Amino acid sequence: MEINPSYIESLLIGVQSNDSDIRKSSESLIYSLSEKYVADVVTSLVSVALDNTRPVGLRQGAILMLKVIILRSWSIGFDQFVGPPISIDIKDHVRSEVLKLISDEEQKIRSVAALLVAKIASVDFPDEWPGLLNIVKSQLESSKNEIMDGRVSYALEGTLTVLNELLNDALSENDFFVHGPEILASLLGSLRLLIHGPADVRLWKLSALVVQCFTACIQFLLMAEDHQQEALDQAAKDIIHQWSKPFLDILYTSNYEGALDPIAASYDSPLSVAIMETKIEVISALRELESAFPSFMHRTKLPELFKSVWSDWISLANVWPHCTNLSETAGQAMTTLVMEQIEFLATCIGSNAEIRLEITNLHALTALASTAVTYASLTNETANVWDDDCNEFVTIERELSLDRNPRTEILPLVVAVKSPNLYSVLWHTRQEDNATQMESILYLLDGVIKEVSVSSQKIDSSFLASLVDALFIFQGPLPDAAINRLLKVRATILGSTISKNFGARIDNNTVRYRFLHNTLEALSDENATIKIAALISFNVFSKSFKDLDLIKSRQNEIFACIVSLTDEATGDTPAMLVEILLDAIRLDFQAAFETSASDILRLLFTLASKDTANIELTTEVQEMLEEITENATLSEESNHLYSKICAEAIPLLLTNITATVDGSFSPDLILSLDLLGSLVDRGPEVLPPAIVDATLQPIFRLIQISDDALILQSASTTFTYLVEHGFQQIARSETIGNGQSGTEAVLSVASKLLDPSWEDSAALASGRLVIAIINKYGVALGNLLPRLLDATVRRLIQAENLSLVESLVSVFCLLVLQSPQEVVDILASIQLSDENKSALDGVLTKWLSTFEYVRGYDEIRRNVVALQKLYMLNDSRVKAVLVDGDLEVVPKDVIITRSKAKNLKYSQISAQEKIVKLLIKELSTTPSAAEGVDLSRLKSVGNDDIGDDEDDGWEDDFTDSIVPASTLNSEDFTGQPPIRHLDTETYSIILDWFKQISNANEFQGIYHNLTDTEQGILKEQMQR
Repeated sequence: MEINPSYIESLLIGVQSNDSDIRKSSESLIYSLSEKYVADVVTSLVSVALDNTRPVGLRQGAILMLKVIILRSWSIGFDQFVGPPISIDIKDHVRSEVLKLISDEEQKIRSVAALLVAKIASVDFPDEWPGLLNIVKSQLESSKNEIMDGRVSYALEGTLTVLNELLNDALSENDFFVHGPEILASLLGSLRLLIHGPADVRLWKLSALVVQCFTACIQFLLMAEDHQQEALDQAAKDIIHQWSKPFLDILYTSNYEGALDPIAASYDSPLSVAIMETKIEVISALRELESAFPSFMHRTKLPELFKSVWSDWISLANVWPHCTNLSETAGQAMTTLVMEQIEFLATCIGSNAEIRLEITNLHALTALASTAVTYASLTNETANVWDDDCNEFVTIERELSLDRNPRTEILPLVVAVKSPNLYSVLWHTRQEDNATQMESILYLLDGVIKEVSVSSQKIDSSFLASLVDALFIFQGPLPDAAINRLLKVRATILGSTISKNFGARIDNNTVRYRFLHNTLEALSDENATIKIAALISFNVFSKSFKDLDLIKSRQNEIFACIVSLTDEATGDTPAMLVEILLDAIRLDFQAAFETSASDILRLLFTLASKDTANIELTTEVQEMLEEITENATLSEESNHLYSKICAEAIPLLLTNITATVDGSFSPDLILSLDLLGSLVDRGPEVLPPAIVDATLQPIFRLIQISDDALILQSASTTFTYLVEHGFQQIARSETIGNGQSGTEAVLSVASKLLDPSWEDSAALASGRLVIAIINKYGVALGNLLPRLLDATVRRLIQAENLSLVESLVSVFCLLVLQSPQEVVDILASIQLSDENKSALDGVLTKWLSTFEYVRGYDEIRRNVVALQKLYMLNDSRVKAVLVDGDLEVVPKDVIITRSKAKNLKYSQISAQEKIVKLLIKELSTTPSAAEGVDLSRLKSVGNDDIGDDEDDGWEDDFTDSIVPASTLNSEDFTGQPPIRHLDTETYSIILDWFKQISNANEFQGIYHNLTDTEQGILKEQMQR
C-alpha cells in the first residue's frame, strides 16, 4: 500500500470532520497504518506540515498527529511508547525538518512545532541530538539580528519555547555551566532590543518568553557546587547589574494605552495584556533572584526595584475597582499582576530594613493603607454572594479556598510593615458613607491585630475609642443592603478580636461585655452569614473570656443557632459547626447532656451526614464523639450519662449498619462504624450489658456478609473494641447469629481476618483482636492457642502492608514480654510448608526486618525489651534463624529505586547477632526530651531483671498498648525507615543490657563480627 502525503492529507481532513464516525474512522486508520508503515506515515505528516500552500488548520493537525505517532513509536522514554520503533535515519530527518517549522510565519504552526521539538528533546538531548543547543543559540543570535534590522523574527518565539523546555527539563548542570553565559548574553541582548522596539503586542509576548528563560537559568545557578561559589558570586553580581536595567524599564512601562486618564484607558487591549503578562514574569524572576542571591540584591538593586513595583502597584489601584468590567483575559492578567506585586513587596518589606524604614514614614504608610484598602474591598458581586451564601463566606474566612485574589493575599504585606501607626493610619482612610471601604478596613484591622503582637506596642487610645464606637454602631441596625450586613459581620468578628488581643487597653470590662452581648444577640439574626460571624466570635470569647457565666447561660441559644444553619450548611461549614458545637458543649458538659443529649447527638450526626466522604468533617465528628464519650465516662454519674448517650446514639448509628444487605462500601456505613467504635473504645472499661446486646450481633453479621476491605477494617476494629470491653457478656452469650455462641463468633471473626486471601487493609485490626482473645480467654484457650498463633504467623508472613505487619508482630512482641520461652517453644513446633521452616523463622524474619519502623516511645520500648528477652534465652533455635544483615556494597553511581531496593542483597546473620546490631543502632540515636515517660502500662518490663525468663502467665492486660493501625500510613516497608530518637528510659534499658551481657562469651563472638562503626558506637556509649 502506498502511503504518501496526499493520502495522509485526505485522512487528516477526515480527522477534522464534524462527523464523529468519519473522525474516529480516520484516526483509527492513521494509527493502524503507523503500526505497519510508521516511517511512511511520519515522513508524510512532516511533508504536509511543511507545505505552506496547504490550509493552516490542516498543517497544524499534521503536527499534532505527528506528536501522537512520535509518542507511540519514538522512544521507550515516552510512557505512551508501544512501537514499532522509528528508525534512526527517519528520526534524523524528522528532527531537522521539524526545526524548520519553529520559524514558520504562522503562529499556530510555530507554537505546536516548538512544543514537539521540546518533547523530542526531552528524550533525545543530548545523547542523540547533541547539536540542538548550538542550533538554538545560533537561532537566538540570528533572530536578534533580524530585530535589529527591523524585520519580523518568526523564529524567536519557537526558539525561546524550545530553550525554555530545554532549561526546565533536558539541560544538565554541566551543560548549563558550559553554555549558560552565552545563553544569558543572547537572552539579555534580545530583551533589550524587544522592549525598546515599537509598541507591538508580539514583541511584548516575546519579552515575557525571554524572562521565563532567564528565570530557568537562575534556578541552575542555585545548583552550583561549593567550589564554584567564588565564580558564582561574581556571576550573580554581573547578572543583577546587567538585568536590573531592562527589568526597571519594563516595570516602569505604562500598563495601558490610548488615554491620559488611567481610569479611561484601555486595559482590555492586547498590548496592555501583553505588558502586564511581561511584568508578571519579571516580578517572578526578581523573587527568584532575591531568593538565590539575597545579600547582593539587598545591597544593590532591591530598593530601586522595590520602588518600581511599588509605583506600579499604587497606580493600578486607581483602576482596580473597575477590573470587573474588563475582559476575562485582561482581568485575569491584572489580578495576577497585582498578586505578584503584593508578594514581592511583602518579601522586600519583611526582609530589608532600609525598605521597611522608608515605608513607615507617614506619606508612604498612608499610601500603603489606602491602596491595601482598595485591593481588599469586596466587589458588589462578592458581597451579594456572601450575603446569600454563608458557606462561601466560611470557606474564605477559614482560608480554605483554593482561589487567590488580592484581598486574600494582602494581609502578609500589611503585617510585614510592623508599625504601631498602621492601625490609626488604616482607620483614618475611612469615608463614613462608604460601607464597602469600611468593611475592607475592618477586615485588614482584624487580620493585622491577629497576626501582630500588640502587647508591647503603643496603640493610639483615640484610635481605639473611635474604632470601638464605630463597631457598636455597625453591630446595630443599618440600612437594608448586602454590604451593610457584611459590615455587621466584620464588626462582630473584630469585636471579639479586640476583646481578646487588646484586653486591658479597652477602658473597662463594660466594652468587652457589650461586644459579647452583641455577639450572643447576633446568634438569632435572620441572616445566616451574620449567625456564622456570631459563632466565630463566640469561639473566640469562649477561649479568652474569664467570666463564662454569661456565655453558659446562653448555651442552648448557641445550639439553636447551629441547628438553624444545619439545613443550608455545605462544603466547609459542617466541619466548622461541629467544632463550635464542641466548644459550646464544653461550657457545661453535664448540663448539655442532661437536658439535650438527644438533640445534640442528632445534630452531630446530621452534620456528619452532610458529606460522609469529607475526611476533615468526619474526623471532626469522630474526635468530638470521642471527647463526649470520655467526658461522660469520667463524670460522677458515668454509668448513667454514658448509657444515656449510647441510648440516643446507638440506634441512629445502627440504622446504616443493619440496613446494608451485602456489606458493600459506602461512606455512610464507614462513618457509622467508626463512630460506634469511638463510643465503645472510649467508654468504661466494662461496657453496660445493654450496649453489648445492641451492637454485637449487627457488627458480627456485617463482618460475615461483607467482602469490602474498608468495611471489614472498620467493622472488625469496632468488634475488637467490643471484645476488649464486653468480653464477659460475649463469653456468656449462647447465640448471637448463625447459631454461633459469643466465643464461636469471636473466633470466627479472627479466622476471617487471618485468612491470607483477604487484602491486607481488611485485616489491620487482626493483631489487636488476637491479643484481646489471648488476654481475655487466657488458659481457657488450651490447644487453641497454638492454632491461633499458627494462623497469625501465616498471615504475618504474607503481609506486605506495614500497618498489618506492625499489628501482627505486636502479638508476638507482647507475648514474649510475658513468657518468652513458651512463645519460642510454640513457634518452633509449628512447621511452615514453605522451605521446611518453622513459624519461629517466619516471625523473627519479619519482626527483625521491620523493627526500625516501629513508632512511639512505648512501642519502641516494648520491642526492645522483648528482643532482649529473646536474646537472653540463649536458645539454639533462635540462634539458628538466619536473617538479613548488612547490605552488600552498592556501586556509588547506582541509584537505588524502590524496585531495585527489593532486589538488594544482604549478608545472612543469626537472629542473635541481628538483635545486637539493631539495639546498637538504637543507641546511636540521641535520647529525646521525653523524660519521665509513664512505664506503668508496660506491666512485665519495669525494672525487672530482663534476663528473668520465668513464665509470668498470659493474663496481664496489655491490649491498650497495641499501636492503632490508624496511626500507621505506610503501605509497605521497602523504603528507608524515618529517623527516630530514643527516650531516656529506653536508652538506659539498652545501655544497661549491653553492660550486663558484654563479658559473656556468646556476645564476644558477635562483637567481633560487628562493623567498625557499630563497635565504635558501642564503645563510646559504654564509656559514658
